[in-house]
Amino acid sequence: MAAQDLELSSGVRSVLARHWIDLTKTTYFVRRGHVTLGGEVSLLGGGQGAGNTADLLKAFEVELHRLREVKTVTFEFSNWIRDGAGVWICLYRKPNEPAPEPSAARAGSS
Repeated sequence: MAAQDLELSSGVRSVLARHWIDLTKTTYFVRRGHVTLGGEVSLLGGGQGAGNTADLLKAFEVELHRLREVKTVTFEFSNWIRDGAGVWICLYRKPNEPAPEPSAARAGSS
């Protein structure tokens, strides 16, 4: 792994931690400026609803793209997808967790 990839990998890890994304359930791989994230999105503290998680993922994505060495970012999460408009969609939710309000999911796409 090149020194730039090591630096970028450290940056990705810092961004994940800053957004309270559980590093034990989320994987990431960095190669020549291309970042691939996978696994499951799970937030530490657990009290976040799906709408809040979508907002957090949007902010997380913006911060990732601001890292100096990033060329591309690919998301391969098992429980969240990003549609063509950039809106994060929860594929499933935990029992007893309310469904996100449609207006909350669309608010970040403008």
